[in-house]
Amino acid sequence: MKPLEGKTAVVTGAARGIGRAICLELAEAGANVAGIDVAMDAMEETAALVRAKGVEFLALEADVSRFEQLKDAVGRVAEQFQSPAAQRADHQHRQRRRHHGQRRAGQLLGQQGGRHRPDQDGRP
Repeated sequence: MKPLEGKTAVVTGAARGIGRAICLELAEAGANVAGIDVAMDAMEETAALVRAKGVEFLALEADVSRFEQLKDAVGRVAEQFQSPAAQRADHQHRQRRRHHGQRRAGQLLGQQGGRHRPDQDGRP
């Protein structure tokens, strides 16, 4: 078993140079790789070289200096490489956060469990 087998790495500047070299080293160690770059024309060669190592490669076009582009790219990586168990855990975590947020909002409004509770003297 390779040391990074079953893991996923995200590499920025993956189309050429040091970024490409990092992609290849990670692939050699068994990691699936997501490469992010603005130079998609050069990314095809990186993709072929990484896939030749027997791992998956996801090429994404994004300018990492633009937060929204980077956020979208990382979201696509999570969708592509996340295991079914991790997807379930992520979904459950989001559900708990949503429920906690609703409960907290009710507490701030003087409600508990979604119902209005009058004060002890009976006033609303």
